[in-house]
Order: sequence, then C-alpha cells, then structure tokens
Amino acid sequence: MIEINLLPEELKTKIKKTEQSAKNKKLLYIIPLVFSVLIIAHLFLVLLGLVKGIDLNRRRSELAKLEPNKTTLEKFRQDKQLFSQDTKQIEDILRKRINWSQKINRLSMDLPSGVWFTEVSSADKDFTIKGSVVSLEKAEMNLINEFIEKLRKDHDFYKNFTKIELVSAQRKMLAGYEIVEFTLSGEHK
Repeated sequence: MIEINLLPEELKTKIKKTEQSAKNKKLLYIIPLVFSVLIIAHLFLVLLGLVKGIDLNRRRSELAKLEPNKTTLEKFRQDKQLFSQDTKQIEDILRKRINWSQKINRLSMDLPSGVWFTEVSSADKDFTIKGSVVSLEKAEMNLINEFIEKLRKDHDFYKNFTKIELVSAQRKMLAGYEIVEFTLSGEHK
C-alpha cells in the first residue's frame, strides 16, 4: 500500500529505521559474545576447581602415607633430644674427671730427692699422700715444703684440686737414720 504524506518537510516525522536496526543488530551480536565469555570463564573456573580438588586429594593421600613416617620422625627427635642431654651430662662428667695416671706421673716428677711415698689414695673429694723423707743435712721439713710448693705450682697436677696441705709430720728412726713421716691432704674440685 502506498502512503502519501502531504505535510511539509519540517513537520514530517523522520524514522530512521536503518540506524535503529543497525544498533539492534550490534546488540544482538554483543549479547551472545558476553554470554559466551561468561560461559568460557565459568567453565575455566570449574575446570580449575576440579584440577585443584584432584591435586588436593592426591596431596592428602600422600600426607596420609607419610603419617607413619611423621610419628617415627617425632620419636627420633625426642630420642635425639634425650641423647643430647645425656651427651652433655657425659661431657660434663668427662670434663670433671681426673686422669690419675697423669697425676701420679706429675707427683713423681715433682718429687725431690730423699722423699718417697708409702701411700697415695683418693676417696670421694679427698686426696691423701703419705710418705717419708730423709735428709743428711736435717732439712726434712724444707724438702716437704718444697714438694708442696712444686705441687701447687704444677698447673697440670693442681688444676683439679682446691687445696693441698701438710696434715702431719713425725720424726722416727729407721735403720739408724732419722726420717720424717708426713701426710698431705688435698681436696678435688
């Protein structure tokens, strides 16, 4: 059907069907594109969630397999800690230990001429030396004092002791010679 519009040009309603239809077509192309991007993003996130879930389950199963090893490791750590404490105690004991063979050797090296031992003993923290001394010059007490001073100055010998002192000295006759029997007492650290 034919329509005739007799109105002047300014009063005529202008319908721009082509512009409006172009906008509608663009909108029809954009909407599916947006939906497809959303669907792809959704599928990607779902797939990523599945992969992470599978990885999490795999790691949980590995962790469950390692659980016995964990308990073994914890027991080992506890044992190691106990052993290290025992080791420290043993090291303390060894540091405080007295090497008596060296001490006896140092005693013999510091021994002046004319002095000999009759007894060397140690009990708990006490140390006792009994001996005798002979001197033709009648300097027995000087020899005993010289021996005590040598022991005190001998760092290798004296390092494990707090004191060494003369406890007793007695003059006696032995085979026609006058001797002095003495007793020294010391204390361990």
